[in-house]
Amino acid sequence: MGTLPALLPSPLLGPATWQPVSAALSQRGWPVRTLPGQHLHMLVDPDGVAAGVDTLLDAIGVRPTRRT
Repeated sequence: MGTLPALLPSPLLGPATWQPVSAALSQRGWPVRTLPGQHLHMLVDPDGVAAGVDTLLDAIGVRPTRRT
């Protein structure tokens, strides 16, 4: 992988099967957060997933504005 884009894609990863991916991305300087859960975890823990996304947005310095 060459240079990183200005706005880093920042994954929120779950099961341990993603560990090699998260390690590789972290070594490249990407902010990575893990969230224990299962496939489609956002259906059983939407607040937890939203909190995980918030931590990634904070890590890359992005705060979306609320649409009205």
